[in-house]
Amino acid sequence: EVYSLLKNIYSSIILREILGTDEEGKVRLLSQAMINRYDDFKKDLAILKRLIKEHFKGKYNYIFREVDDKTPNYYNYMNRPGKTSQIDFYNFLKKVLNQKREELADNDDYKYCIKRIEDNNFLLRQRIKVNAAIPYQIHKQELIAILENQAPYYETIRKNKDKIISLLEFRIPYYVGPLNYDRNNNKYAWVVRKKNGEKIYPWNFEEVVDVKASAEEFIRRMTNKCTYLPKEDVLPKYSLILMEFNVLDELNKITINGDKLSYELKLEIIEECFKKYKIVRESHLVKVLRKYYKYYNSEKLDIRGYRKEKQFAGSLTSYIDFTNIFGEVNDSNFEMIETIIKWITIFQDKKILKEKIKENYPEITDAQLKKILALNYSGWGRLSRKLIYGITTPDQSGLESTILHIMRKTNQNFMQVINSNKYCFAKKIEKIQKESIQKKEKVTLADVQDIPGSPAIKKAIWQAIKIVNEIIKIMKCDPQNIYIENTRSSGKKERTRSRVTWLKECYKKLKVETDIYNQEVARELNEHLETIDNEKLFLYFIQNGKCMYSGETL
Repeated sequence: EVYSLLKNIYSSIILREILGTDEEGKVRLLSQAMINRYDDFKKDLAILKRLIKEHFKGKYNYIFREVDDKTPNYYNYMNRPGKTSQIDFYNFLKKVLNQKREELADNDDYKYCIKRIEDNNFLLRQRIKVNAAIPYQIHKQELIAILENQAPYYETIRKNKDKIISLLEFRIPYYVGPLNYDRNNNKYAWVVRKKNGEKIYPWNFEEVVDVKASAEEFIRRMTNKCTYLPKEDVLPKYSLILMEFNVLDELNKITINGDKLSYELKLEIIEECFKKYKIVRESHLVKVLRKYYKYYNSEKLDIRGYRKEKQFAGSLTSYIDFTNIFGEVNDSNFEMIETIIKWITIFQDKKILKEKIKENYPEITDAQLKKILALNYSGWGRLSRKLIYGITTPDQSGLESTILHIMRKTNQNFMQVINSNKYCFAKKIEKIQKESIQKKEKVTLADVQDIPGSPAIKKAIWQAIKIVNEIIKIMKCDPQNIYIENTRSSGKKERTRSRVTWLKECYKKLKVETDIYNQEVARELNEHLETIDNEKLFLYFIQNGKCMYSGETL
């Protein structure tokens, strides 16, 4: 915040210097300031040339005409601004002029040039770096003035004034991305159109582009697929289902004095601890045990199984949030809440989120909507709804139950449930995995992008597919067998290790030297050490888990 404030102050000072003031002390228009800069440049150049011709005979070509990459003279200053900066040019001029400093001490041209150089105003080009301090609103002001002056003479300008202004104002939202029409053959395009084939302009953007669907696609393509069901999307991190799953996965392994929790005690802990506190500490658990189970009063409690130090890693944050908004979370509003949580995670733009909720759930009041818009959920889990809450198998009583149902009724965690011989989850998961592998007439880049693996592997597969297609085209028949060899050098592992080491060093510095250290992101880094070569993951971690455009948590 301090940096941003200082930057704004600096930009304001620079802008005022660029624009200057007129005779009445009013800030000039940008066009007038640029005209003055042009006139000043013309005057500066004439005086400098006169000074050089009269007092530095033989130096004229060296300063104004000589083409030499190493000399920051006038020629390079004007024709190669990338190689000769304003400071380099000023230092060059002062070095030349100061050779006769004593001789020209009373010369008006000499004093004028030196003064203008010291004020950083000598021979200013029209296009210089400080122009970046000019906000687009100033350019808009100039554009409007030009259009208003020309409108009486040109009917086309008068009719299209707003469209011309929109060309300056409009910015493609980052979550819409490139406007390529064929997104199946472009991994960097995900735009969803309402009207195919129609050209996109600022004035018809929302008519042609489905902004909400594009924003959803933007987030979706950045999220992973389920670890066990590769065709299924993962749940949002704050999904009611996933949060309950994580709580049960941890709670089912808790022991008190060596004993696992009974079904009744587990329900009591969930009701009295997890549904009341977003962070559940050991003190909350002990309070429940002492209050409802008197025989624990006289015992020293040895509680084990936490995933954090003396507190639970899991929580029911979203359950508490929506209980406060709707009064309760029940079967009638459960699916609506799940959908809203997904939208909050996807749409960081509150305007889109508001429109989406109003459009689909008009029964939500303005007061409730305001509270929903204040929620900031981000991040995704590793498992899908279908895996946790969709696949069913007979439990011990013969009732069809999901993984979540069994975890509610037993003391088994996730890995115990899916690997238990009592249930058939492992076989059902394997069957779904086989069914998801379908034969296709044509493999697209999007299909390859969905394959689990590093970008290097995906690139090799896509290149192989293109070569095979070319061979088929030439041979006019399909090959009987296709063999793909993906060679990897030992350097690959070294690069992965260096990435991890570099990131860890960065996070250590953040923790010591700044106040933006994110403990949650640092923890996530330790969980993804083996997959850090994934481009999206690497970008996520080097951005400290924040959006590079808005600074908001991803």
